[in-house]
Amino acid sequence: MTETSTGKIELSPWLAGARQFFTEEHPLFARFHIYPLDVGEGEVTISAVLDDAFCFRPGSNEIFGGAMAIILDTVLGFSVLTRLKDLVPIATINLRTEYLAKAVSGTKIRCHAHCYSRRDSVAFVRGDITDFETGETLATALGTFMIGTRGPKYDAMATTKSQ
Repeated sequence: MTETSTGKIELSPWLAGARQFFTEEHPLFARFHIYPLDVGEGEVTISAVLDDAFCFRPGSNEIFGGAMAIILDTVLGFSVLTRLKDLVPIATINLRTEYLAKAVSGTKIRCHAHCYSRRDSVAFVRGDITDFETGETLATALGTFMIGTRGPKYDAMATTKSQ
């Protein structure tokens, strides 16, 4: 984010695009109420709300760990794209997730990811999910991502949508 001469806050194209994608374009992420807070080179921070649709079993208020893994995988992958500064296809090679505490329905979380290294066509990322209010760490993850896979060309999709 930068402040213009008129005092108006201007979002970076990455942050503006992420807010649109996570809140309007992707139904699963809309269900998580994902809201990008900060997007920088190789770093992404979002907030989300874990609601009862993601509970472990009916009648339980405990959130299924897979819901947090989906969020981690997505945010870690997005940090790779911001490091590359390009919307090339990527794919998760490995995602190691450690669950440290239980989350319950209604928990607002913060997920932060940092792409700390790139070697040829592989990127290395670490991230965590914390309880937004208490700061307690709920889960951590280490991920590796393949760069330049045969997946969708994100920049072509963005150009097509804007026309």
